[in-house]
Amino acid sequence: MPPMGSHRKQKALHKPKDTKKTLFRLLKYIGKRKWRLVLVGFFVIISSGSQVAGTYFLKPLINKYIIPLIGTNPGRQELSSFALALAGVAGVYA
Repeated sequence: MPPMGSHRKQKALHKPKDTKKTLFRLLKYIGKRKWRLVLVGFFVIISSGSQVAGTYFLKPLINKYIIPLIGTNPGRQELSSFALALAGVAGVYA
């Protein structure tokens, strides 16, 4: 058991001797699945965009519909437009 306070030295990461050859080996390995990788990247971008868009749609929804309704008796017309706006936000997230 090493003495208290001493740390084992970690191995330093070494650069590959032939970076180009190593890169081509990695690309060859990924090459069989490249379309899946592109598809995953596409869905990550779509997911991030929908989260940002949903956030931007929620702010006016809260400011225009929810805050004015606090402490008042909402009419039917106000709730129908709120439901329509809420359906739009749900569509963005879907």
